[in-house]
Amino acid sequence: MASPEAALIAALTANAGVSALAGGRVFIAGARQGATYPYVTIQRIVTAGAVHLDGPADLEWPLFQIDCWATKAADALALGEAIRAIDAVEITAGGLTFTATLQDQRGPAPDEETRNFRVSQDYRFWHERN
Repeated sequence: MASPEAALIAALTANAGVSALAGGRVFIAGARQGATYPYVTIQRIVTAGAVHLDGPADLEWPLFQIDCWATKAADALALGEAIRAIDAVEITAGGLTFTATLQDQRGPAPDEETRNFRVSQDYRFWHERN
C-alpha cells in the first residue's frame, strides 16, 4: 500500500491547476535548497485512526499541512486555490483511495527568512488501511 504522503503527492502533481503553477515541485516536509518558486510542501501533523473493542479499525484520518510558496502573495493564493480541487472529492492516486477535507487556511503571509509568501492549508486525509 502506498503511504498517504505518496498518494497526496501523486494527486497534487496530477492536478492540472497545481502542475500549471508548480510543475512537479511538491516536496515532503521541506523544499530542496534552491527550489524554483512556486512550489508546494506537505507535512503530516497528526496521525489518527479509529479503534473499536476488537482493536484498531481500518479507517485513518491523518492531518496534513500543505504549504504553497511563491515570490508573490497572489501566486501563493492561486496555488492554494488550485489545491482546493482535492477538497471533499474521492481520489485514487499513488495506489490509495482517499478523501481530503479542508480544515483551515492561513495566509498569504510573508516568510521572514526568504521574504517570499506562504499560504498554509490543513487537510484531513480520510482513507482505509489495507
